Amino acid sequence: MPYGRKILVEPIITSDKIFVEKWLNEKISNPMEFDNETEFYSNKGVRVRSKSELIIANMLEQYNVPYKYERPLLLKKWGQVRPDFTCLNVVQRKELIWEHFGMMDSPSYANKNIVKMANYQQNGFFVGKNMITTFETSVCPISSLNVKKMIEHYLIQ
Repeated sequence: MPYGRKILVEPIITSDKIFVEKWLNEKISNPMEFDNETEFYSNKGVRVRSKSELIIANMLEQYNVPYKYERPLLLKKWGQVRPDFTCLNVVQRKELIWEHFGMMDSPSYANKNIVKMANYQQNGFFVGKNMITTFETSVCPISSLNVKKMIEHYLIQ
């Protein structure tokens, strides 16, 4: 279509590029704060809290998956949480949250996060549907191969 006509026509379906730009530019209320201890930055300059989250962030960026780090989410009976990543499957135009549980060999951490997972489920978030989870312990660290497979399965098709 010639440019003069294009500016008069509003598309019925938003292009993926415009859809992603709008999604990424949404204002986040209550931006997160960091302590001065974490110095992990993704390849695109997003600051994260751990080496494992850095692996996930860099892999999301490598696959060009739009994401927001620690975007606030309100859960009934729990309050505000900040899932590690809120990701966008552009093909399906679907948001998924990604929680990485990095200290599962700590009983108090594991117990706290089992309750958190139950609250996610009570609020309609289910692993494999609209939620991705990864886990690690000090003996069994995160697998970048598994992260890659999760991204390929849930976020780019």
